[in-house]
Amino acid sequence: MSDQAPKILKLVILMTGTLWGIVLSSCTENSVPQPESLSSNLGVFDLSTNTFEVCKSKKSGKETFLSFFSKGGYSVPGNPGVDTLTKFFEEIRAGYFQETDDLNYSIIKREYHTFTHAMDVMIATHSLLQNGAAVFLKPEERSVLLLAALGHDVLHTGVNNGFLTNAKHSLIEEFGEQGVQEKRSAQYLHELLNTHGILQKPEFKRYAKFIRESILWTDFSKHKELMNKIDAIIPKIVKILERERQSRGLTHLGGSSPIDLKEGMDLSGEIDAEERLLLASFLLHCADVSNPGKEWPIAEKWANLVMNEFFAQGDLEKSLGMKPSMNCDRLTVKVPQCQIGFAKYVVHDLYSKLAKIVPQGGGFLLTNLAINQAKWQSILD
Repeated sequence: MSDQAPKILKLVILMTGTLWGIVLSSCTENSVPQPESLSSNLGVFDLSTNTFEVCKSKKSGKETFLSFFSKGGYSVPGNPGVDTLTKFFEEIRAGYFQETDDLNYSIIKREYHTFTHAMDVMIATHSLLQNGAAVFLKPEERSVLLLAALGHDVLHTGVNNGFLTNAKHSLIEEFGEQGVQEKRSAQYLHELLNTHGILQKPEFKRYAKFIRESILWTDFSKHKELMNKIDAIIPKIVKILERERQSRGLTHLGGSSPIDLKEGMDLSGEIDAEERLLLASFLLHCADVSNPGKEWPIAEKWANLVMNEFFAQGDLEKSLGMKPSMNCDRLTVKVPQCQIGFAKYVVHDLYSKLAKIVPQGGGFLLTNLAINQAKWQSILD
């Protein structure tokens, strides 16, 4: 190691907020619970929600979950009771703390792919639905999409799919190289739903498929394919929406909005099942990478956590004599530059497409993304 390396290492650790990883990376057992009023009204949850506060304790996380499915507007097919939902919540949450065999967790730091992230994605998905996207989906599809959001990263290893492939991990033999962790998460969630008798009836089989397919689309290797498919259906769904608005004497133009929901609009019958699944998967994908479009204090925390996780993977790769994966070498990667590049080449296009379907949600993310990019650039400068 060169004489400058220790200084660089210290600087990078400070920049990436290692302490945030200790304090914020998961829903802890002993923190002060949130007030009960937090979960009394789903209207309080939107893209500006601080999920770190929501997940200050297991109790506050559970109350938030139940506010969606037992007290709120989402009805899981089969209407499982509060006891069943509570047991399901506890087990899906525990899955995010489970360690994977043959991986060194003295080096790996799961600071981003945590239960807090899962709750954050569920809340963001809910927000996009409430911003207007719900008009395109059937009520049951909205509910199971939230379940998919909650379980989309369960059992995540803390390293990426590429590492598992390069290291020839046993998970590759079990699930294959394509979307290994997404397949594993989908399978685990399916088994957990069956264990608790949720979606177990034959008539609910299509919802199990809905959950599995939407989770598989969160695999980033399928990002470009998903973008192309969404581009192809945006004109159709917007046209259907505008036609319905005109029949109701509504004048606002563009994508869906909360006004359409207040009007009781339901366009799901005019969009075929595969297109509804594709649209739902797109919403989940947007929610999964919504952090760069959150307000700066929240966006910065998530950026620190994901970079800490990347750097821990790089440390593991070095310990195994492997070349660190892209963005994983803490001695060479500049955090602001990494964030700027991800936003420029991936996130901006994603949010722009979202804004055509859900202007309120997409606009919120685009506005904050621009502000955050300027902040990252000033830090880089």
